[in-house]
Amino acid sequence: MPGLPTICTCLFFYGFVPLGYGLWREQWQATRGYGLMAPAFTLKPYGWMLALMVPLLIAVSYLPDFQLAYPRYKPGAWEYYRGIWPAYTIIGFELSYVLQFVMLELFFRGFMVMALRPFLGEAAVFPMVGVYVFLHFSKPLAETLGSFFGGLVLGSTAFYSGSILGGILVHVGVALLMEALAYWQIWA
Repeated sequence: MPGLPTICTCLFFYGFVPLGYGLWREQWQATRGYGLMAPAFTLKPYGWMLALMVPLLIAVSYLPDFQLAYPRYKPGAWEYYRGIWPAYTIIGFELSYVLQFVMLELFFRGFMVMALRPFLGEAAVFPMVGVYVFLHFSKPLAETLGSFFGGLVLGSTAFYSGSILGGILVHVGVALLMEALAYWQIWA
């Protein structure tokens, strides 16, 4: 399956390690599962965040560095020789891609922000943003720059709301829209 080593690594480092640490340090309940089990969750602000990203992503999808980087999975000879319709492998990859973003949100906005909150207060967002931007250095420049602002907004929102659910929706929405726009560029 496409992306299996990546998703296994992501599950382990971004999911099981924070979970294990949270259970060991008894932070899991105190942080409401690092923001996964927040009692109150409002969808509206996250819908606006995603809506604001749509025109920006459409514009960026025409840039050459975006077109080189996306879509992350490009069907090819494997599907041809196996006689598999490419949509099956694309859907399989995109499902694993979505799971990767859930784990990334759990790690960055949940674990890093919520675990550092008692020690750093509001400043807990800044170390997370620094590491998050570093993770994007291999991506196109516009995405790397955007990761600073996205990390700051989603980290601050997670800090004040105590929930990462909206961040998951925004991150997954942006990622899938980038993929869809890339496939559109290829097949249009």
